[in-house]
Amino acid sequence: MANYDQIINRLEDILENHTVIGDIEDGNMYYRTKGGATLIVSDVAGGVASMRVQGSLQYDQGRNLTVQRIYNQGNGKSYILNDEPMMTTRNAVYDILQKPEFSEFFKLLNGTGLLTNLQNNHANASQNNISFLSKFHYTVYVPTNASILALQASGKLPTWEAIEVLAQTDSLAAERKTDIIRNFVKYHIQDNAVFADKNAVSGNFETAIMNNQLKVFYTLGVTAGNYAITVTDKVGNVRHVTTDTNLRNLIAREYLYDSSDRMTASKIFSSANLVVHQIDGPLMYDNNQFN
Repeated sequence: MANYDQIINRLEDILENHTVIGDIEDGNMYYRTKGGATLIVSDVAGGVASMRVQGSLQYDQGRNLTVQRIYNQGNGKSYILNDEPMMTTRNAVYDILQKPEFSEFFKLLNGTGLLTNLQNNHANASQNNISFLSKFHYTVYVPTNASILALQASGKLPTWEAIEVLAQTDSLAAERKTDIIRNFVKYHIQDNAVFADKNAVSGNFETAIMNNQLKVFYTLGVTAGNYAITVTDKVGNVRHVTTDTNLRNLIAREYLYDSSDRMTASKIFSSANLVVHQIDGPLMYDNNQFN
């Protein structure tokens, strides 16, 4: 039976992920909750008669929750749901990358050592969380399989098979090649979750890779709006998020628990929230990054 602290821990998570600071009737579909998760709102114009909301779990399952009543308190609105609470997704990024369209990027990530089941003595809900994420929200851009294979065929991006052979004779060179792949992957993960949604968003967002000379993180220039996203990398490549709704706006949540044993953990310690999009080509942070 759950104790008082465990119940409070769950209730706080539920309440924070049912609360949005700001308006949810401005035309967008995707909104950040106070707890950092994503909720999805549709058919707002019709009010109670048609308005639908989803937590990311309901979104994954294709189920809508119906708004039964709306209370306007002047400084905010309350939307009454009779069906069930909104729930957050069970998917980690690892799970989303099992799609066949993401297979080449998954192969790269899976060999980098960036996936872990334990962070700072806190167990993960998934056996394979991204190790450097914190309690924030992020975007993961996944290049097409064809574009990754082309980069490898050109001799620029190493393959794990080639590195394995190289390691038998030159371990230092193999480690340098490993760093090339690791940094390539990290440049495709940025701070701030950006969705392909209606309203405009633009900015330069930090990625997970550091410029060691300048001691700042490499950035990506992102322009979003009208249900499209373009991404400009540091060498000037402009990439586009796919229009395929099965390969964009895919939501993940990666949990950390309160102990090192995921089977006996009793509280949520923190979580990272992410959105995953396929893009039409790889992102580059330096013209010499493959040297």
